[in-house]
This record gives sequence, structure tokens and C-alpha cells, in this order.
Amino acid sequence: MNIDLQHYQYSWGAHGIPLAFESMLSHAMTQYAFIDMVSVSIDDDLRVYWNDEARNGAEAYGRSVYASMESAIEHLSHLKHAAEFLRVLTDVDESDDTWRAYTEQAMHFLRYYMTLDPEFTDTHLRGVGDHTLLAYLGEQKNAYREVINELFFVRNCIFLEMVYARARTMDIQDKLQATRLTLPELMGEEPIRKNELDERHDWIVWSRASGVTYDFDTQEAVRIKQALARCEGQPTTTWLAGQTVAKKAHVRGTVRLCDTNYGQLSEEIDRLNALTESFVFVADHTTPELVPIMKRSLAIVTNMGGILSHAAITARELDVPCIVGTKIATQVLRDGDLIEVDAGQGVVTILERAPEK
Repeated sequence: MNIDLQHYQYSWGAHGIPLAFESMLSHAMTQYAFIDMVSVSIDDDLRVYWNDEARNGAEAYGRSVYASMESAIEHLSHLKHAAEFLRVLTDVDESDDTWRAYTEQAMHFLRYYMTLDPEFTDTHLRGVGDHTLLAYLGEQKNAYREVINELFFVRNCIFLEMVYARARTMDIQDKLQATRLTLPELMGEEPIRKNELDERHDWIVWSRASGVTYDFDTQEAVRIKQALARCEGQPTTTWLAGQTVAKKAHVRGTVRLCDTNYGQLSEEIDRLNALTESFVFVADHTTPELVPIMKRSLAIVTNMGGILSHAAITARELDVPCIVGTKIATQVLRDGDLIEVDAGQGVVTILERAPEK
């Protein structure tokens, strides 16, 4: 791939996202003329980067669609209609017409859902004095976060059932192989080489308005990820910066890390609930299950998120200092570190290191 990597910035990461979903999302985003996005997945660890011009385009688009409460309501009505259509598909019909109708609405939903992400909202909303609009968009982001999980990410979600059904029509019975198909392959627009599906452990998806390009070479994926690692900061740093989104205060406390991968979350909640002392809660992101722990925290620090993230909205409701979007908090901080959280400036400083384990 001939990508000029110097103008890309890290946007978000996730674990266990199948190629089929990232492919659908990427094709959905090509409807925006400004999009230029590189997704790199190695060993199921996904990192997504946006070109500088794409981020500027997203900011401008966000300013237009969220200029007022009226325009925000009109814009987000598209999400509601697409979600209602997708929920109707409880009985999977393996016909071409059903698959194409599903794909059209799924891409419609994803395209509009993405406009609630920080690239579209944060620059504009930080300067908006209309707290009613901010509260409304926060409520919508929380509500549709649950919807997107239901439609696309939980076990046996509609998306996976549709992909499995579509793959069966192409004589692919293995579910893992089905999730490694690209959207053009699922649509019948490109030939499927079944012998290659087992080898698609790692991949790159490059999305632009002109189309989507794929590469399944592990060495190329590693090269691009290493080249773009500069966007994510240096894990040896003694401080990090993010966006302050709630109570502006200085807090000192002990770090307690939380692994928010779905397979670990239940055990992590039990572990943190057993702690009697107060602590600074540090995680990749937060979810509704973590609210009781967030309520007990001195402060909250996350890798991901923006002004409309679950962490930000919850911290404002709880009046807890919160810094989001640090990108590398869970890499830099150790469980037991003593840190200072300056939620006025959006800076976390390590005061005393915990012993390495």
C-alpha cells in the first residue's frame, strides 16, 4: 500500500473486531467526501487512524449537523429509522434481496452513528454554550451505544447472523471464515478465495472517498502499525494529556486499572468492588456496568472517548474529575502508581511508580 503515513493521527482502538464489520463500516464512511482512514488489525488488536484533512472535514461536518437542537434532532432521526429497520430482521432470510436491504440500512446506521464520535463533535461542542444541546447529544450517544452493541457486537447479534447466512449461500459454513470476508466479497462483487480465509489473521483497510483498499500481508500490517505508533505517544512517559470533560479539580490517588475487554469485565468489577480504599479509575473506556465503581472513584482517566463518551457523560452526572482521550493511559500507568490528575488542564502526572510485576 502506498500510504503517506506522516499525516495520520490515532483515533481509536478496539479488540476482537471482525474484518467483516470493519469492512462494512469503512465502505459506509466512503460516502463522506473528506474521509481518509487507515484501520490496522494484528492479532485481533485494531487501531484506526485518520488523515489530518479527514479530521478537519469531520469537524466541519459536525458543526453543520449539530449547529442547533433542531438540526441535531433531524440528523439523528436517520439513526432511529435505520435501527428500527435492522431490528425487524429477527428471522434471517438468506435471499439476495434481504441481504442487500440489510446492508443498505446497516451502512446508513453506521454512517450516521459515527457522527457522534469525537472527530465530528468535540471541537464544535467545546465552544457551544448551549448545555441543553450538549445534554441531548450525550443522551443520544449513550442510547445508541447500547443500540450498536445490540445490533453489531453482542453474541448472536443481527450483524453476525446476517453474515453467517450470507456466507452459507456462498458455501462457506465456517463462522470464523465468514467474519473474515470483506463487504465486496459478501456482496458478490469480488471472487472469494476460500483457501486464503484461514490466513487472514492480520489486515489493513484503507478507506477514502474513492474506495476501500485491502491488504492481508502481516509484514505490511506490522510495518504500518509501527510507523503510526508515533501517533499514540511513548509508553515510557511520566505524564499524559487528554481532554477534561467534567469537574475541574486536582486529585492525587492510587491507580486502579480495569481491563474492559468483555471476557474480563465481570472479574474486574468483582476485583474493584472488593477494594475498600478510594482510587483513580483508569480504563480503555467505560460502560454502564462500571458506573457503581466510577461513583466511588477519586477521578476517572480513559484511553478513548470525547465530550460525548460514556465516561464524560457519567462523570458530569457524578461530579467526578475526568480526563478522556489520553490514548495510552492503560499502557503508561501501572496498577498502584501514585498519580496527580489535573482535570482543569487535562494532564495526568506520575508522582511515584508502583513496582513492576
